[in-house]
Amino acid sequence: MLFIIDGYNFIHSIPPFIEHDQPILELLDLLSLYTELAKGKRCFIVFDGNPPPYFLKSDYKQCKTVTWDFSGSEQSADDYIQIKIENLTRQNECCLVTNDRGLKGSVSSLANTYESCEQFYSRITKAFGNHVESDEKKKADTYSIEQWLSLFQKR
Repeated sequence: MLFIIDGYNFIHSIPPFIEHDQPILELLDLLSLYTELAKGKRCFIVFDGNPPPYFLKSDYKQCKTVTWDFSGSEQSADDYIQIKIENLTRQNECCLVTNDRGLKGSVSSLANTYESCEQFYSRITKAFGNHVESDEKKKADTYSIEQWLSLFQKR
């Protein structure tokens, strides 16, 4: 299964990432760990615009199971994602991860499945065996954030 993730939409929907000073790197670390645990899963993340300075300074490398791109200044991440899904040869093995209703509507006939950011985050936390409530009304508690940070610091 290929998860195509609306990057900034995900980051701004999940509390541990909202408050982090380098959320893209943290998201990529989390997804790398997830795809190591969940065999057969791959993630492609699209971020709006150009990479932020902290990301350009990092030496983060793409791997076989987690890849990403920035949409650049000429198109939105939504447009990029729609084109990406249209060009997939196996659309039936694709799951779109976003809370953007417009994007979901524009690719609903293309992507096999859809998950909200909270549903996908819950999927990830279940894979780690540390289920964090994904209720949209709840914020992650301090303990949950500390758990995630300890996972990231081990890498």
